[in-house]
Amino acid sequence: MGLSLISLFTFVFLSFLLIFFHLASSRQSFCHDNEHSALLQFKESLAINKSASGDPSAYPKTTHWNLEEDSSDCCSWEGVKCNEDTGYVIELDLSSSCLYGSINSTSTLFNLVHLQWLSIADNDFNGSKIPSAINNLSELSHLNLSFSVFSGQIPSEMLELSKLESLDLSRNWLQLQQRGLESLAEKLTNLKVLDLGSVNISSSIPHGLTNLSALEFLSLKSCKLEGIIPSSFGNLNNLIHLDLYENNFGGIKIEYVKISNMLVCICLSNNRFEGEIPASVSILKGLRYLNLSNNNLIGGIPSSLGSLTVLESLDLSSNNLLGEIPPQLVKLTPLAFFNVSCNHLTGPIPQGAQFDTFSNMSYEGNPGLCGRPLSRKCGDSDLPPNEDDDDDEGSESPFAFGWKEVAIGYASGMIFGVVLGHIFLTRKYELFVKIFGMPLKRIERKRGRRRN
Repeated sequence: MGLSLISLFTFVFLSFLLIFFHLASSRQSFCHDNEHSALLQFKESLAINKSASGDPSAYPKTTHWNLEEDSSDCCSWEGVKCNEDTGYVIELDLSSSCLYGSINSTSTLFNLVHLQWLSIADNDFNGSKIPSAINNLSELSHLNLSFSVFSGQIPSEMLELSKLESLDLSRNWLQLQQRGLESLAEKLTNLKVLDLGSVNISSSIPHGLTNLSALEFLSLKSCKLEGIIPSSFGNLNNLIHLDLYENNFGGIKIEYVKISNMLVCICLSNNRFEGEIPASVSILKGLRYLNLSNNNLIGGIPSSLGSLTVLESLDLSSNNLLGEIPPQLVKLTPLAFFNVSCNHLTGPIPQGAQFDTFSNMSYEGNPGLCGRPLSRKCGDSDLPPNEDDDDDEGSESPFAFGWKEVAIGYASGMIFGVVLGHIFLTRKYELFVKIFGMPLKRIERKRGRRRN
């Protein structure tokens, strides 16, 4: 009798396990019919053209989207990810997919209302305006439309996607009025990544932009911005990467601001900044990439730069700098890129450590310089002294940074890739891959081709 009860208990228990695993395995795994249809219709609305993507490794991810029995579950299609519990499509990655054609608010793409992550970057949407129907995708936290030949005004509806954490509209033919930029700052308060590179703004930076206190990555490169940089930039306490390359910032009165000591990269090159490089730049101890090139800077190179012990790239080229290259810079052992060309520097080039690896190109355009790697030799009296002590020059506030005197940036292309690699390998690698996963140099080829 006892054995029978044990056997019965075992049978019931095993039956329960079988039912449980059956239910688990039969859980909704196929995408919903309406989303399946929406994806297929979106595919059919566009052509495949290899020249539509600038990345040489691009390929049409939608090729195997079809109705055949072995691929009827759209959750298994390339570039598509579904929620395992509900079956709804939550991610769509069609970046570098050779998609060509127009897109508007009638596109079935905007029927995928559960999307949280969308990238259609590096395609060619033939000058389409960004459809206002994008507001249907109210769950979006990541949106990447870069390098996709969108044009016209950025729709105000986009500014209502309050859950957005990453927004990349760069390298298109887009326009954004100053009021639109202010509205963006008022509504998209969760943004951590904002890239408006090459978006035509043609105004000054509104103070309201600095309300985006969660920002870690900000790029406003080549936006035709002018005026001064607001002192309220000090509110961006989480900022790691700041790129204001190639704008029209300048003038005599540029306010001091507090800068996050978390900054790894700052780009203000190719502007009209004047004055001297402040010694207080040395407070940015985490700085790895610093470029002050193509401005109107005067004075000497502060020896306090030698205290930036993790600096990997320093570009001071194409300014009006005077005096010697401080020997303290030899202490910057991580320094892999160095450029002081096209200035008015004089005296001996520091020798030793990584300075033995820099070529003539780092120093050309300074007829007063001497020593290796240049052919002009220095006299014994011109040899740089060995100095172990840092000269911290100046007594400015430990968190004050003079935008008046400094224009910071980094060499185009190369440094952008390197700095993002560091930032996102250490803190936001997954976000970097999703938002900026395309090789920049490859994509830039497409930009040139389209302009031609």
